[in-house]
Amino acid sequence: DYIQYVKSSGLGSPASMLGAVQDITERKRAELALMENEAMLKDAERNAQLGYYDIEIASGKAIWSDETYRIFGLERDSYNPDLSNYEMLLHPEDRMKVYQLYEECIREQKPFNLTYRIIRPDGEIRHVHSISSMKKNPDDTQRLFGTIQDVTERVQAEQDLRVALVKFKTLFESFPLGITIADKTGKILESNRMSEHLLGISQEEHRQRVLGGSTWKIVRPDGTPMPPEEYASVRALRENSIVQNVELGIVKGDASITWLNVTAAPLPLEGYGVVVTYGDITEQKRAELALARNEHILRLFVEHSPAAIAMFDRDMRYIVTSRRYLTDFGLGEQNLAGRSHYEVFPEMTEERKEIHRQCLAGAVVKNDADPLLRPNGKLDWVRYELRPWFEANGEVGGLIFFSEVITGQIQARDALIKNEALLKEAQHMGRIGHWECILPSEDLLCSDEFFEILEIPRPDNGTISQHTIVEMVKTEDRQRLADMDIAAIANRSNADYEFKINLSGGR
Repeated sequence: DYIQYVKSSGLGSPASMLGAVQDITERKRAELALMENEAMLKDAERNAQLGYYDIEIASGKAIWSDETYRIFGLERDSYNPDLSNYEMLLHPEDRMKVYQLYEECIREQKPFNLTYRIIRPDGEIRHVHSISSMKKNPDDTQRLFGTIQDVTERVQAEQDLRVALVKFKTLFESFPLGITIADKTGKILESNRMSEHLLGISQEEHRQRVLGGSTWKIVRPDGTPMPPEEYASVRALRENSIVQNVELGIVKGDASITWLNVTAAPLPLEGYGVVVTYGDITEQKRAELALARNEHILRLFVEHSPAAIAMFDRDMRYIVTSRRYLTDFGLGEQNLAGRSHYEVFPEMTEERKEIHRQCLAGAVVKNDADPLLRPNGKLDWVRYELRPWFEANGEVGGLIFFSEVITGQIQARDALIKNEALLKEAQHMGRIGHWECILPSEDLLCSDEFFEILEIPRPDNGTISQHTIVEMVKTEDRQRLADMDIAAIANRSNADYEFKINLSGGR
């Protein structure tokens, strides 16, 4: 740093020049270091989303750091921080607790420590955590200095974690399968309520056991004892891989057996080893034992069913038929078991055989009206459904044929169509139309001739609103028609009346 000045003579002219030089290197270094520290502090504030504030208690005036402005979404030149206008930045539900704690902090000289919500100018809600303490100035005035941090992401993560924990707890306790969780040594840590029912022991007793311990009495599907090394849980721990669908029986204290399907998987969490889930398949086992009996019952059911049913194997040989099937197809009291369908019906066409082949490949074929020409020349109509039935291994075992002779229904339908055509022709020849009022909409469903008489286009659905018809009726006839309609509906009687209508072109 250099300073100079001029010394004048008594005559007013310069006599000499004096100067001083000071080494300010350290000061400059300190200034540069301070600037660097301030820049680093600002970067740290921005990275940590942490700002500071300094509030003068007496006046309520405050000083904010740049990051504090950013946290609130404000610009330094557009907002002057003051306790009098700070309230508008707070979430309405948090204002009271913020100011109550602030007053308590001043009154009791205690630190301020609170997480609360703020609202930015754009309406975004953020969560902040503020920590501050009281400070005393040299003149004995007080101020509150502290930090404020945007913790929105942390709060949201905590909320998400709480929700996830509640979901997990609810699922864990209400899951329809038993769940057991153990550590890497096989010590059981926890289990759900369903495990009590399936294993026949309390959760407390369950936690006293280990996965491969001798207290378990477990048998294989064939009834022989299952050694611990075959347990799904023990294997999952040993192999560090998922072991699925192991069937075993739990022998309970009363010697009854509950059959389970067990899946175990490693649990990659500190302090944990494996999670085991198991479902009750006792009924499935019982069903397997009763399969032969059910097959016998099925045969009886089909045979005595009131519907026409036939069951075939893959070679289209009869397995069982209902009596109705024998009657509908004129087969008498024959025992068709083991006989070929094509032997029983030698007139079977190649087209029908192709349908059988498609169904044996997995297709389902339905026909609502299939013509069937009898050997005696009579034409019958049959509604049928032909679908495959499956073996236990999922392969097609054969076909089931459901049918109904609907010749009478077809004949009645054809007669109805013919009568409707005759009625339509008669209406056209006699210039007679008819309508039906649809309640509650009160739209009119009209015949084609009705629209012809009124000379108006027929809508696709054949309906027209009453309002449209009323508008065509001569004004002097409208009230009379309305009164007669009301009376007819009220009395549930017929109504017969004449009236005039206005046609297109003023006719």
